[in-house]
Amino acid sequence: MVLADLERGSSPPERAAVTELGCLVHRLQYELHGDPADLDSAVDAGAESLRLTGAPSVRNSLALAQWQRFVVRGERGDLDDAIRGQSELLAATAPEASAWPGRAANLAAMLHRARRRRSGGPLPVAPSAASGPT
Repeated sequence: MVLADLERGSSPPERAAVTELGCLVHRLQYELHGDPADLDSAVDAGAESLRLTGAPSVRNSLALAQWQRFVVRGERGDLDDAIRGQSELLAATAPEASAWPGRAANLAAMLHRARRRRSGGPLPVAPSAASGPT
């Protein structure tokens, strides 16, 4: 059974959970197999889950998938979307929350990458999907 099979006929909360999981699973598949189509699937699944729930964990997973796809394809829109999503997420996260440092670090890395891209310097690598969302 694949994720698409689980999505069919499920309620909106179930579908949101499955698509959120799909975002992470497709990122991990990319890590294992290197097929950029898996990143497309991760972004699609994350966007669908975010549309259904707006949950912070989904916004984080989607931003990381968009960033990872930017690293692979170099499309500026992915980086812009990742930075926007991570910025919104960080703004909505209380500074004392345990997730705040990881989310701030993710945003800092994205901003650093954008700056390095503009300056022509070497670029850092994308975060590993294995580390999971923060």
